[in-house]
Amino acid sequence: MNECKYLRFWCILGFIVSLYATYVEINLILNSQYKALCDLAPKISCTKAFASPYGKGFGLLNNIVSDSETSSSVWNPPNGIFGIVYYAVLYATANINHRSLRILQFICCILSNMMSIYLAYILYILDDICVVCLTIYLINFMCLWEMLRNEKSLWTRDFPFPKSKSSTKID
Repeated sequence: MNECKYLRFWCILGFIVSLYATYVEINLILNSQYKALCDLAPKISCTKAFASPYGKGFGLLNNIVSDSETSSSVWNPPNGIFGIVYYAVLYATANINHRSLRILQFICCILSNMMSIYLAYILYILDDICVVCLTIYLINFMCLWEMLRNEKSLWTRDFPFPKSKSSTKID
């Protein structure tokens, strides 16, 4: 149980940063002139990243929900909403010791890091530095790191034959 404390720490931090990202995105929807605390310079701006088509539904749901009226609807939520759900579920299941669940958590951590690489590339294309986004990418990496560090059981297979307690040496 104690080995998951760092994973839980990163989940709490990710949850808080995702809440802030969602707060900024909602304020940006309500007021297009909104300036967030993370807007430090013209090229260091989280609102520029959040206002882009990739700030909602990872830019992937825009093709499915292409109507401009529904692009900010429940069908195309801000990316922070996905983060809130992801970190809450990962936190809630961190102490459950079930191999299949651990493998699913590990796969989710891999996917979140792949999305981080994708979104980091989008930031490069937008010529923007988003402090909130970079923080989330770091948190995603640290969650994966903790999964790798703690879950040696993912890499070992329990064979149906139990290991004997005493080994007999044959000469």
